[in-house]
Amino acid sequence: MNTELKKFIQKFVWFIFPYVVLLIFTLIIFYKSGEIFWYNRTINSQVIEGKNFIYGAAYSNLPHCFRFSAVEIKSPKIIALGSSRVLQFRAAFFIDSISFYTAGGVFKRLEQQRAFLESLPVNKLPQSIILGLDQWWFNARYDSALKTKNDLIYNQYSWSDNWIGLNSWQQFYYDCWTGKINLKKIWGSKKQDVEWLGISARMENFGFRKDGSRAYGNIISDETISNRIKTAIDSIRNDNGLFRWTNEPDKNAVNELRTFLRFCKKNKITVTGFLPPIHSKLLNEMKKHIEHYPNFFELYNILYPVFRENGFYVYDFTVPENYGGSDAEMVDAVHGSEKLFLKLYLKLLQKDSYLNQFSDSTYLKTKLNSMNGNFDVFGNN
Repeated sequence: MNTELKKFIQKFVWFIFPYVVLLIFTLIIFYKSGEIFWYNRTINSQVIEGKNFIYGAAYSNLPHCFRFSAVEIKSPKIIALGSSRVLQFRAAFFIDSISFYTAGGVFKRLEQQRAFLESLPVNKLPQSIILGLDQWWFNARYDSALKTKNDLIYNQYSWSDNWIGLNSWQQFYYDCWTGKINLKKIWGSKKQDVEWLGISARMENFGFRKDGSRAYGNIISDETISNRIKTAIDSIRNDNGLFRWTNEPDKNAVNELRTFLRFCKKNKITVTGFLPPIHSKLLNEMKKHIEHYPNFFELYNILYPVFRENGFYVYDFTVPENYGGSDAEMVDAVHGSEKLFLKLYLKLLQKDSYLNQFSDSTYLKTKLNSMNGNFDVFGNN
């Protein structure tokens, strides 16, 4: 090897050396913290072994296929199905002999939920579904750009998906530089008999529990709640986001709901539907523009006959005060806390005799009355 080539190789090695070190360090941090290659670890610990294991990534979202795998493996008798607004239903709401899982947080519209059920083997379908119906799903102007076929596939997870978190490696270092991330804190994994995986889980105690529910941890504050409510009110005034104006509910969405319910009836799945809570400040603002919000204020009367024609029921829980809740028990403009959802569920037990066989309302009332604060009831067990 001639002298010039040796010099070039040496310079090249020294040039790439810091990048290699940075790459190796990033891979180690992302793997150890759970931002990459988390899928099998979480399935094994949460779903198969049933550990108190909470997964919460900072730089990627929970994929559809994780919920699919969890339901397929656990084969729960009851599931909560919907968007992130059903993530406060807990296994503790039901008696010990009843298996429950909340499969929410990954669905953005009704078609996706039917595709999810149709992808499951028949012998893995639940006996009962508690179905959360986001009011904006029934607005024809909502989510039209995302109605593609590919996002209706739920049982596929490829090896390349393990690396998705690395796409945000630059944001990770920026967050470290600005003090949002403490490397010492994300290196640990256990606190109070709970194992945490993912940077959000380790930094903020934020993530998903073994029953599928969401632990909000340290991200709830008066400031964040206030900011999110303000953003939602601005959406109402400016005709954008989840609160776009419309003249009438979307007939296609209503027909999709009918198709979903017929599928459930055919497969002997009992469905109990509900309209989730909304902060009173938003409702009051929408009432100022009531002509633009039939998908909120007329929706229950439209959906009720669709449920009844299939032998099911739907309930309106839009206003927390109607079932003993309050704005103080909302974690933002459209998400209720675990405590609010326990109140919602107790009201549901009063209205729906079918669900009573699965829960002990006396125990749940005692538990509710013994808890202080506005958010948590059952903790991370």
